[in-house]
Amino acid sequence: MGSFSDLSLSTDVFLTGSAITDQLFESLSLAKEFENIIKMSLNKTMLSKQTILGLTKLKHLKSLDIADENDEFINVLQELKAKLNDCYIELNRQEINT
Repeated sequence: MGSFSDLSLSTDVFLTGSAITDQLFESLSLAKEFENIIKMSLNKTMLSKQTILGLTKLKHLKSLDIADENDEFINVLQELKAKLNDCYIELNRQEINT
């Protein structure tokens, strides 16, 4: 059985559901192509604010769309937007600005 580092990823990633935890996301980040992700959609995941802020490592990220009932993400996403100025960021279909 291969490891997550051997996993092939698209540059367009969609992750959904409560099974998407910080631990799983960290494992996915070991994939060789992870740093080349251009578009990411996260729908009702269990990711923490800390993990979301960690997306600053994705230097090629141009679009981040999050659908989540956690209103606390707005501040985190504004901080993320300040660090990834060229990235279009949306929370629940509302654009995030700095």
